[in-house]
Formats: sequence, structure tokens, C-alpha cells
Amino acid sequence: MTIVTAKQALDALVSETWEALVERDPYTAASAGRKVTRFGRGDLAEAEATANAARARRDRLEQVDVSKLDRTDRLTAAFLRHWLDVEVDEPQRWWTNFGIAPYSGGAFLSMVPSLLFTSIDLSDPTEAARYVKLAGEFADAVEVMRERVLAQAERGWRLPKPALANARRTLAGVAPSAASAVLLAEDRAASDETRAAVKAIVEDRLKPALARLLETVGAEYEAAA
Repeated sequence: MTIVTAKQALDALVSETWEALVERDPYTAASAGRKVTRFGRGDLAEAEATANAARARRDRLEQVDVSKLDRTDRLTAAFLRHWLDVEVDEPQRWWTNFGIAPYSGGAFLSMVPSLLFTSIDLSDPTEAARYVKLAGEFADAVEVMRERVLAQAERGWRLPKPALANARRTLAGVAPSAASAVLLAEDRAASDETRAAVKAIVEDRLKPALARLLETVGAEYEAAA
């Protein structure tokens, strides 16, 4: 019979929580030097899945006897508990946080594409396929941003009218750079097949999704804000 110590149980939970974070969050993964293999949609179902997993980990954390941990590990356990509490509230934040605000949507659209796509080696067919996959998933995530705005508006939750002009300016300003960060530059080495696939995603899915997102917070949205 294997006996798991309190520290071993805590370390396993910390590792599991971290791996789950880098799996679903491309910004965190790329910042940590990890290879990003998927781009989450950012929809309510994903938020609920995150909350359910965090709830299960929090229950396991409750079973760890912190009295058997040293001070550093007790602090780690306390921080992990706080982090899991935050993740449990993910669905509530999905409804109440505005993804189109300059501090959230603007940062997402301006930072993530340049961080994620520029370092992928397109001379490797496997990496080129990963690039195409991520480009498509990024376009889907932008579309979900719009769906979230509409879902919030149906509940009567809208970005305040005084903040809308700046939100629209930010979205209009970062949209071209987001598309350009995904679209392959002429001097970037890539196969014709990869170049064509990426261009189709950008022109047929990403740019229209960005335009629809901006249109969604237009005059009709503002009139009801």
C-alpha cells in the first residue's frame, strides 16, 4: 500500500492545477515557454468545465493535513486554495466581466497573436499544421467574444455608455494588428499549402469575426446601454 504524505498530495495538486492552466490559457503557456497546442474558445461551457475541475481539486485539497506541512508549503496550500476559489467562480466572471473592454479584449487581441504565432517554425510540417489549427481556433475565440457580448446584453448587462467610445476605438485599432499577426508575411518561409490555409482563415473567418465584434457594440448596443 502506497502512503501519500501531505506534501506529496499538495505537490500533485499544484502540478495538476498548473498543467490545467497552461493547457487552456495560451498566453500563460507561451509566457512560460510551453508549446501551445490548443486555443480555448472562451465560452461558458469552458468556464463551467474549469469551475467543475477546480471544485474537485479544492475538495482534494481539503483532505490535505496542513499541520504536517512546513511554513512554505502551508503558504502554497493557502495560495492554491485561493486560486481554486477563483477558478470555481469562473462562470460568474464569464457573465459579469466585459471581454470587449480595453483592459481585457484589447489586451487579448493585441498581445496573444504576436506572442503565439511569431515563434512557430513553419518549415516543420507538424508545426505548420499546429499554426493552422491555432489560427482557426483564434478566429473561433473572437467569434465567442461577440457571442458573449450578445448573451450579456440579453440579460441587460452592457458596457457603460461612457466607456463605449474608447472600447470601440481600441477594438478598431487592434483588429488589423491581430489579423496581421496571424497572416503570414511574404518573406516568411512557409509552404504554399500552409500559406493558403492561413490566408483563408484570416480572410474568411478572422477578419469577419473582428468586424462583427466591432459592429455588435455599435449604435444599437449603445442606445440600450
